[in-house]
Amino acid sequence: MMRGKIYVLVALVMVGMVVGKEDRTACPMSCSGHGECEGDPPECRCSDGHTGEDCSIVYMEINRNQVVKGDFVGIRQFRYYRILVNSDQAELEVVLTEQNQASDADLYIRKDRVPDRSHYDDRVISTGITSTLAVARPHGVYFIGVYGFKDSTYDLVALMGTLCEADCSGNGVCADGSCVCQADFFGDGCEVHAPEIAPTVYVSDQVGLREFKYYRIVLSGNTLSLRMEHAEGLDADLYIQAEAPPTLT
Repeated sequence: MMRGKIYVLVALVMVGMVVGKEDRTACPMSCSGHGECEGDPPECRCSDGHTGEDCSIVYMEINRNQVVKGDFVGIRQFRYYRILVNSDQAELEVVLTEQNQASDADLYIRKDRVPDRSHYDDRVISTGITSTLAVARPHGVYFIGVYGFKDSTYDLVALMGTLCEADCSGNGVCADGSCVCQADFFGDGCEVHAPEIAPTVYVSDQVGLREFKYYRIVLSGNTLSLRMEHAEGLDADLYIQAEAPPTLT
């Protein structure tokens, strides 16, 4: 009888060791069905729209200046959003606007991870209709959390301003704080339109009062001759400068 008891005891210990080993090599909750278990030690690689150690947290990807209208968060629950910010942004401003007086939601933000009521980079707890969070010189991934103190319906927008002048006037892209202008656009903010003209080609155009109209010409020789004609009674002046658009000063 004693040998049998010893045999059973050893068998149970061995089974326990095997089970324990399997638990240590598995991802939590099998990634909740929203990711792949990879690596050593194993960890979840979550699919788009999911995050967390077990991929159980759902988020919505939003873009710059995109307005999320009429979203809802339940009482004592979080609703999450994710936004990617490039290095050329001067500020990230998140604005939460509740749609009615019965709503009461709080606003949280955290870099790289979802915020909760104990872990966040910044938050606004308010009974007001509008809540605003601002992050100076943001860069990377930010998670925005809306917590429902009550059932709440709201609008959400993430506003960004670039480090470049006038956001490059819509005629270029901001890279490392400087505008890279599209073809035929010049200036610190890509605000000057100067189409290229070919030698010997006559251009018919008009310019407004106290305005400049710019053109660009690429020289292939050592000399350049320009001639401007306008109708009697009109008055326009001709300026030229190498490498940059001319000005009055």
